[in-house]
Amino acid sequence: MHNYIANRMSWFILVFTLSSGTCSLEAVTPKGLVEKAIYDGIKYLTNIGDKGFEAVGTASAGAVVIDTSESHQKGWYGEDLTYDHKTTINGWQSDPTSINMGQETTDHRFYPANFEYYDMTVYFRDAENPDQFVSSRTMVGDRWYEPDFYLQHHLSYVIWATTKKSHTKHRVFSNYSMQNGPDDRLRVPGNYTVQVRYKVYQLSYTKNDGMVRTPDYTQRIEYSPMDAIADDHSQVNLLGSQQWMMEGPDAFGWVKRSWNKQLEATVHSSMIQPLPVGVPTGGAPVTIREVFQVKEETGN
Repeated sequence: MHNYIANRMSWFILVFTLSSGTCSLEAVTPKGLVEKAIYDGIKYLTNIGDKGFEAVGTASAGAVVIDTSESHQKGWYGEDLTYDHKTTINGWQSDPTSINMGQETTDHRFYPANFEYYDMTVYFRDAENPDQFVSSRTMVGDRWYEPDFYLQHHLSYVIWATTKKSHTKHRVFSNYSMQNGPDDRLRVPGNYTVQVRYKVYQLSYTKNDGMVRTPDYTQRIEYSPMDAIADDHSQVNLLGSQQWMMEGPDAFGWVKRSWNKQLEATVHSSMIQPLPVGVPTGGAPVTIREVFQVKEETGN
């Protein structure tokens, strides 16, 4: 095989046969290739040129940003709705849009959170004397709730109430590049794993203290399978219920694929069979085709 690769004239003939597909053994290879092909299962591989051909495709984790977010809060005093504010982000490139009656709420593009709560105090009237209040009730919960029932009931009076919610989803970007190769070779289907690391506040709401953020120093890792050639992964749920982003998020991970192109020379079976009398030995065919060896590396 070494004699064959070193033979410059044979190399030019190989390149020619790549376009023609099939040719005679005598025209393509010396006797050494015939022996090599027979011993190695009738196939022979050779690198193209002295250095071969290599194409490299790389994908790596990029930035993590707010993809979509909604923050909404409403408040009542007595039976009147005193404020209603809603801020919505419809995409990572979109500006926030708002409807507003009264006080503003937080733009969670910069303070991502997932939570819901309500807090209200209801007074109850005497059924026989509706001008008199006989009891009261304070209600606090971890969900969105509007006091419509108490506002419409003739024996109740909402002295004060508020409800609020916020929901956030993220987008994880993937950077892609290629070197020395055509797209159809590098764009091979496949995923690689991205780690998104972050820390959160755990949220709670009490009547006396309102919203309380408690730091949680546990390192959280979300594993996200990313398409190796896609731009990003949208609508990723990083935050659980009643959580506020404290640190991060940051993404880590990469994949590198290398393609090494070679030529495969297949000696047809007639070469190892006795040839009929009168058939010239130079007529035995050899087929030349391209083959690719793929190497993949990953890391975080």
